[in-house]
Amino acid sequence: MKMEEVSAIILAGGRSSRMGTDKAKLKQGDQTLLELMAEKLRRLGISEIVVSGCPDCPEGTSYVPDLIPDKGPLSGIHAGLRQIRHRSALVLPVDMPLIQEETLRLLVQAHVNTGDGSLCSPITALTLNGDLEPLIAVYDAFLAEDCERILREEKHSPRRLFEKYGFTSVAFTGDPVSLMNCNTPEEYELVLKAAHGRLLSF
Repeated sequence: MKMEEVSAIILAGGRSSRMGTDKAKLKQGDQTLLELMAEKLRRLGISEIVVSGCPDCPEGTSYVPDLIPDKGPLSGIHAGLRQIRHRSALVLPVDMPLIQEETLRLLVQAHVNTGDGSLCSPITALTLNGDLEPLIAVYDAFLAEDCERILREEKHSPRRLFEKYGFTSVAFTGDPVSLMNCNTPEEYELVLKAAHGRLLSF
């Protein structure tokens, strides 16, 4: 799949209770994490970028509110898949600012889209040391219906989509530092240090 044939959904919601402030508005250099992620996607050639959970969107992106709120990241995936114009969307969290563009490119290129999911899995996801990363993945838009059904049930993890459809795996072989999340102030400081070359290179 080519980059211009896919949309992107940035998951920027959540209560950020461990961080104590809105993670999307944290700064790395002179950019917020949300601005940084949107710019990274634009450089890849993705023109349609929707943002879940943060209405204060950077220029060139659009905000999509949760249609079924307070259900975690699947709510954002569901709302984004409902809005996109392409058949697939690259989904990624806002709080992973060190992720490399090449990692995202490989993920999209590995996604073989049939339009209805009949001949291949409609999900392509990154794995790290064999562990699934469900929020760094490409989802086909038709999965919105399944998302809605799951969101109305007691358990609403994105992993339930993987259980039903399986997935194409893309094994991550780079430096794990580049997949570091900013969930706490301490993790945020580590990310900033890594960005300035004061941790392991990536």
